[in-house]
Amino acid sequence: MVKWCTIFTDTMNTLLQGLLYAGAPFYTYPFKPVVNQFVGSGYPTAYTHFRRDHSTPTNLLLHCGCFIAQLVGNFSLLKLVAESVPLCSSLPEVSAVLWAGSLFAAEGCPPDVKLAALGALSAGYRWGGAATNHWRDLASLHIIFEMIAIGNLVGKKRGGKLGVAAGVAFVGARLGLHSIVFGNLFGSLDTPIGLAVVYGITLAYLGMTSIKENPIPTPGTTEALPIYVFTYGLFAWALAGLANQPSLFFLGMGFMANVMQGAAHDLTGETATLMNLQVKTKSNKGGNKFAHEWAHTTYFPCLLFHSIRQSLLG
Repeated sequence: MVKWCTIFTDTMNTLLQGLLYAGAPFYTYPFKPVVNQFVGSGYPTAYTHFRRDHSTPTNLLLHCGCFIAQLVGNFSLLKLVAESVPLCSSLPEVSAVLWAGSLFAAEGCPPDVKLAALGALSAGYRWGGAATNHWRDLASLHIIFEMIAIGNLVGKKRGGKLGVAAGVAFVGARLGLHSIVFGNLFGSLDTPIGLAVVYGITLAYLGMTSIKENPIPTPGTTEALPIYVFTYGLFAWALAGLANQPSLFFLGMGFMANVMQGAAHDLTGETATLMNLQVKTKSNKGGNKFAHEWAHTTYFPCLLFHSIRQSLLG
């Protein structure tokens, strides 16, 4: 009986992890605030973890930039899904209302912090979806963030040094590939079979990587080719261009924002919270790890503004 209970618990934890990570963990969907209400840890615990890992001005400022990118990508994706699937026509509104309700009900969060978080959420809902008309331009800017991500990854393996020549070579190759994908090959897979292939790759990759025991690379990772859920952000733009599917680009944008958060932590020397939760609970498979992850990603707007408030006011 104990064995079957353990199997059931492990299975549920795996499903909860996959549900959180596969859709970009800091994005929100109608189910996310609801699930967090049942399985997430409380706001005070989430803030203790967040403040521990986000206290320097530089880290907080960089996370504000990532937060803006996540809001834009999130509501752009929701808008595109709502326009494509009749049954999901109210997806942005429902997602925003449930998320706002969860933030408003966060016990222990100061009222002015809630107001700031709800204001940011309202702005994201109001203007974030407008980016869908400029997704190809955003895909061009994506190269800058990819260079930072690749430089950060390769730099770690080379003792923190990435040569100028290597950086220039990457940018040149990436620009060339971009011109091909968004040039002669743009929309070449926008066929029933092509779309099945592109979405099949997306579902298979995200499904496989989101349920890994360690969905985030732990300190000391030495894989030559890191296969993690966040890596999807490095090639989602190509799938989007080949299939003319901006929704895939905006999904990838959520993962790329996560990668930029990781770069901010590396720059400031503060370990990312999701990584800390993964490392500190590794010996206790499951445990409170999943509860903390759901709370951290759901309450993120309040957590960010709360930490900024504490840094400013002491």
